Amino acid sequence: MRSVFLEYCSNNLRLKNTQTYEHMEDNHPHLIQKVRGCLDHCERCKLNPFVIVNRPKKWFGYESEYMEAASSEQLIEKIEKELKH
Repeated sequence: MRSVFLEYCSNNLRLKNTQTYEHMEDNHPHLIQKVRGCLDHCERCKLNPFVIVNRPKKWFGYESEYMEAASSEQLIEKIEKELKH
């Protein structure tokens, strides 16, 4: 069974999102986290931390959701809430 994984833009991670990455790594070691060069959200990248949440589809592939918040703390709360569902 495929698991949920989180994708980070390397620029956003460096600028705004290190805390989110480290929190997920420490508190959810079962999650797969991937850092990509660019995720094509450049207009939002400099403004707020964001992550792409990828969940397995029922039959094939993944469905992706863009998740953004005003701070890493708020983004962590959103991801935590999503992981509980």
